[in-house]
Amino acid sequence: MMGSLNSKFGLMIANAVGLAIVFVPLPAGAQLQIPHQAGKNFPLEPEKELAKQRSGVVTIKMKHDGKNFYGTPLAFDGKNVALLRWDGRVTTLPATRKTQFEIIDRNFLPYTHEELEERLKKEFGSRYVVSTTKHYVVVHPPGKAAIWAQPFEELHQSFVHWCEDNGLKPAEPQFPMVAVVLRSRRDFDLFMKNDIKIANRAIQGFYNHKSNRMVMFDPSSKLRVDDQTWLYRDPTIVHEATHQSAFNTKIQNRFSPPPLWMAEGLAMLFESPGYSRSRQFTKPEHRVNQKRLAALRKLGPHASLPTKITSIVGDNRLFETKPTEFYTLAWALTWFLAEERHGQLIRYMKKDGARKAYTARSQIDELKLFSQSFGNDINQLKREIGDFYAKKR
Repeated sequence: MMGSLNSKFGLMIANAVGLAIVFVPLPAGAQLQIPHQAGKNFPLEPEKELAKQRSGVVTIKMKHDGKNFYGTPLAFDGKNVALLRWDGRVTTLPATRKTQFEIIDRNFLPYTHEELEERLKKEFGSRYVVSTTKHYVVVHPPGKAAIWAQPFEELHQSFVHWCEDNGLKPAEPQFPMVAVVLRSRRDFDLFMKNDIKIANRAIQGFYNHKSNRMVMFDPSSKLRVDDQTWLYRDPTIVHEATHQSAFNTKIQNRFSPPPLWMAEGLAMLFESPGYSRSRQFTKPEHRVNQKRLAALRKLGPHASLPTKITSIVGDNRLFETKPTEFYTLAWALTWFLAEERHGQLIRYMKKDGARKAYTARSQIDELKLFSQSFGNDINQLKREIGDFYAKKR
């Protein structure tokens, strides 16, 4: 099932737990690169033009509302084009086959750390400092970079280590990753309202899939404790950092996101130090997310849990009506698979991450991949889940 540039996978937010991930609208068609022989208009048949491609990814210039937009076109559906910008953002612009554009370079070169740092300084002004690490550009209140920036880098490195230790092959991020730590809850609420058009006091932080930015606020601002480890212990920040690392290393496909339970389940695994800092915290109990486990125990009779847990595969209705319960079940399913069906989970993640960009998946598609990865015997899976959690009560 194909989507369009105006379709959405959804704004993924669990109000009661203060976590959010925002997914960009996904267009139809394979990834589009404008070939040498393209003229001043968008190709009539993007897929055929793509097959003729002989060179690298180009940079084009388009005009919209009197402004110039630069980037590489990811996809075109006849009405809109998804343009990947130099800073990693995706901008959706109106476009038809007659839309004029100009090829300005046969290469697409993202901003360097230094270039992005300068742009962010202008964007956020003198009230903030911008620090850089190997993979991050971090906007934060004045203070030590060791407190504000280096922990993000170490969380990312820990994510990469976990992937490598578990048979996954994380790619090097194409863009410097941007993290924004705002000075106060008030500043965060204003930024959230402008950035994702949502006002919700329950949200503590979010990763915006469209801008590729992680945004949160300083929870220690009132206490102002000089603690260089507070980021590691904040579950919301670790959760959102996991989203950002997963999408930027291609463990999960930013332009064809995984099922909601898998996207959130992986991030919730990493809320536990046995995942987020797996080389330092090696005991089995370090992999237990005690907060999520306590929430699971409150969901009703033990006998009904396996059915509840497996019901979220391919079905996001519970997320729309009871997001807190959906998050709890997503964690429960992912943690069970990570502990008891580890090899199958890794193979599932590889298959899911390898899907073509900008392809919407139906419920049937999701169930098919799940059964291919974990077997067709759902009753056996439920029995294993029941036995696993019976020991955790």
